[in-house]
Amino acid sequence: MLMLALLSVLAGDALAQGWSLEPVRRYAGALRSVPVRVVSPSEERREAVLAAEFELVDPVRMTVLARAPVDLDDRSVDLASTFPVLWTARAPRVLYCQLYIDNEPTGSPLVVEPLFARPAGPANMLESLVMEAYDAGDPDALNRLLALSDEERARLKARPPASDSAARPLLTGLRIYPLVRVRLDTSRGPIVVRLRPDAAPLAVRRFIDLVEDGYYTDVAFHRVVRADGRGRRVLVQTGDPTGTGAGAPGERFEFEPSSLRHAYGVLSLARDPERADTNGAQFFIVLSDSAGVDFDGSYTAFAEIVEGADALEAIVRTPLGLSDPDDPTSPRDRPLEPATIVSARTLPAPPLDTSTPPERRIRPEDESPVVR
Repeated sequence: MLMLALLSVLAGDALAQGWSLEPVRRYAGALRSVPVRVVSPSEERREAVLAAEFELVDPVRMTVLARAPVDLDDRSVDLASTFPVLWTARAPRVLYCQLYIDNEPTGSPLVVEPLFARPAGPANMLESLVMEAYDAGDPDALNRLLALSDEERARLKARPPASDSAARPLLTGLRIYPLVRVRLDTSRGPIVVRLRPDAAPLAVRRFIDLVEDGYYTDVAFHRVVRADGRGRRVLVQTGDPTGTGAGAPGERFEFEPSSLRHAYGVLSLARDPERADTNGAQFFIVLSDSAGVDFDGSYTAFAEIVEGADALEAIVRTPLGLSDPDDPTSPRDRPLEPATIVSARTLPAPPLDTSTPPERRIRPEDESPVVR
């Protein structure tokens, strides 16, 4: 009996391999359908499935928000009708959708990212009161405002808006795409990066685009801060094809608040500390938790390393010289023999299994001991 049970489990695992969940299109307008398709390895494998389900997951808490069966006879499934919360949630946030085949998670999860328009705030007191009544769901207050005389309306329009009035973000649609990881093949070894769209979705999408466009090919780690004035290991920095620290991909974007804390192995966007609109392609990797806290709230952390402690530590050990050879007082953070990103590419993310602990981010002690 034990052998039969084992064979059954192995057969289930095999059946779950090779499936994927794909969006029919990567954008869905507000309150519209969100079509996705289940792609099977073969028609025979499709017909052998006993149960197929979708799981909607909060990636921050790693909790299942909803689970629903899927009819594999339907070549396209509407996520919006399967999970109405995608359009009805009071505070939409990034969620993942995972496919289950016979109770086994299979294929990369889909990222379901809400997109917002952020209109200007109310222009006057009348608009403030209307917005306040609408947000509170108070029809009596709205009716009273509609019943105001022209003189009363003009008087309220002449007054400034309430100081605590804020523009309500308008949900304009959803972006849906398969979650990926990024592999950086460096001259010191491979580094595998887990992206965190739940923490900084805009930064993640920009990074994916740059990786897939080949931007990071043959790009040096041009800065290594091995110790600051307090003796803390700080960062290694890359992403500038010129190797000078001044290069950019030709477009920049605003600072994006991130919920991911800066700690060892976390990737964050480098920018001009005096200008919030200078996020681009350069990024740094944090080298200690103690130094990372200085970056929280000021820089956009968007990913974390899950494989490659050896490669990262080899990059850290590169010989360093003065950042400005003509200035003996300049920081000693310029690699004399800089490591490079030979190439970068995206990889399918593994299935999301909420029943197991999430994969751990690398720690300094993960580096292999030196064999002498």
